[in-house]
Amino acid sequence: MQLRSSLNAVVVIGLLLVVVAGVVVLWRGKGRATDATGTLLDRGPTLCVAFSPDGRRLASGSSDTKVRLWDVRSRRVIHTLEGHSGRVKCVAFSRDGRWLTSGSDDCTIRLWKVSTGQPGRVSQESYPGVNSVAFSPDRRWLATGGNEDIVRLRNVSMQQTVRVLPEPAGVTCLAFSPDGGWLAGAVFGVGVRLWKMDTEHDNGVPEGQP
Repeated sequence: MQLRSSLNAVVVIGLLLVVVAGVVVLWRGKGRATDATGTLLDRGPTLCVAFSPDGRRLASGSSDTKVRLWDVRSRRVIHTLEGHSGRVKCVAFSRDGRWLTSGSDDCTIRLWKVSTGQPGRVSQESYPGVNSVAFSPDRRWLATGGNEDIVRLRNVSMQQTVRVLPEPAGVTCLAFSPDGGWLAGAVFGVGVRLWKMDTEHDNGVPEGQP
């Protein structure tokens, strides 16, 4: 199968590969080869995807302002999550798979309950557009980054900002290490930044810039 449109994102889990090129395409690896196994017809174009930790669910965010939860096996939409008023540019599951977070051009971050699709808390960001969201492995912290030159770290349960990390430019993506000890971010024109998390204390906030 030849992809004629541009490649926006790739997410790998086990033998499944998801390619986003305006639509969502599922791939299954076989040795060194990969075969397309199906296409999920989003209303798109699709801008971001994420697998749930158990691989049974797939979340997609698109330019029609909606987040969709898919059943991977049946390739059907099980929940359409509405609330954003701008393009949805990032989605992320909590490690336990119970919660999904999404960020949008409307400058909001939303939490959703995966089992029901019901909305949770909504946070308004100060920067113009949210490019990346990431849960810490213990689901205590939510890191967010956007077109303004800061990274924000929140307490998930209290929805309080506990640390603002200044950067020289906007942030395109964020990720926690599997043990939660590090937060990494890609910064426009700078490269990759690393922050060490203080895991020995209850607040767990980053110690600062490297």
